[in-house]
Amino acid sequence: MARKGENIYKRKDGRWEGRYIRGYDVSGKAKQGYVYGRTYSEVKEKLTYLKANAKNDKIVVSSGMTLSKWLEKWIAQKGQIKASTLMIYKSRIKNHINPAIGRLKLKTLNKDILQQFIDDLAQKYKPSTVKGVYALLKSALESAEEKNLVSGFYQSIKLPKSRSSQVKALSKDEQKALENVIRQRNDPNDIGVLISLYTGIRIGELCALQWQNVNLDKGVIYIRETLQRIENENSDSKTKINFAEPKSLSSHREIPLPKFLIELLIPLQHNEGFVINRNGKFIEPRTYTRRFKKLLKLAGLPDMGYHCTRHTFATRALEIGVDPKTLSEILGHSSVGITLNLYAHSLEEHKKKEIERLGNLFDKQSD
Repeated sequence: MARKGENIYKRKDGRWEGRYIRGYDVSGKAKQGYVYGRTYSEVKEKLTYLKANAKNDKIVVSSGMTLSKWLEKWIAQKGQIKASTLMIYKSRIKNHINPAIGRLKLKTLNKDILQQFIDDLAQKYKPSTVKGVYALLKSALESAEEKNLVSGFYQSIKLPKSRSSQVKALSKDEQKALENVIRQRNDPNDIGVLISLYTGIRIGELCALQWQNVNLDKGVIYIRETLQRIENENSDSKTKINFAEPKSLSSHREIPLPKFLIELLIPLQHNEGFVINRNGKFIEPRTYTRRFKKLLKLAGLPDMGYHCTRHTFATRALEIGVDPKTLSEILGHSSVGITLNLYAHSLEEHKKKEIERLGNLFDKQSD
């Protein structure tokens, strides 16, 4: 009988036998290795040595499996994945990885091939796209390395540097023009744009917002869901609407509402249903985006994506002195660093204005 948890057995011939995993076959099944000795202690010492050196002396099994096949198996083995995340994974595999290197066998992959793939991708797409594709590949190849199907060649790949880009936000005059159009139209569903401009919530979060998550007595909204259109694999329709939890744990948040917005929402309040709705049913993001673009046109403003409302909220908040930590929590960022990186330009302008205020103090003292 083996000693508990050690895989060491005494054989009928009197010797001791130890078993360990020396690798995996192409299906991921463990391949056993064996060591022998005259005593239990001798075998245990040999097994301890093998386990201690396993990371430095891996036996990479020669795998005839293609990268595309491995990616398919890897996704299937990941268990529960958010539908939106799964859609992103499959899109990256289908559109970027498989056409270029998916046909290659795992045993033929190496650093040069992967680096060339990343370099070629960087010529066509922005750095964030390239990094997203590499992140997926790295995770999949890490899993393959754990099964000794590949080595760690993927670790030292050089990625393109991110290009800093200033976020697009409405100016104060543009925001005022847009709000004037909303006021003149007096359409209940236009209030969604005002909610976005004064809370910074994403369009998916807005379209999923239900009255049960609005507390006008406390003057807050609770972000608990997001609405997305995702790929539909098991139906004749190409896409479907999906309700899911927000993109990260930090995206679950409570956001205070300004007094004017509470007053506008009170007459519209219901016990249930969606805040932005059509005959009681939700309005999906792309439909609401068309409404937003119509409002921009009526206000005589240039065409912009709906996400500019979120950037506008953050920019205005920084302009009036909201600290980055508080802003980060309201926006649902996982760290204040994300907020600082996104809105560095606005922060610089704010700092300049604050310094000018200090300068004005000096002028007054010299009078």
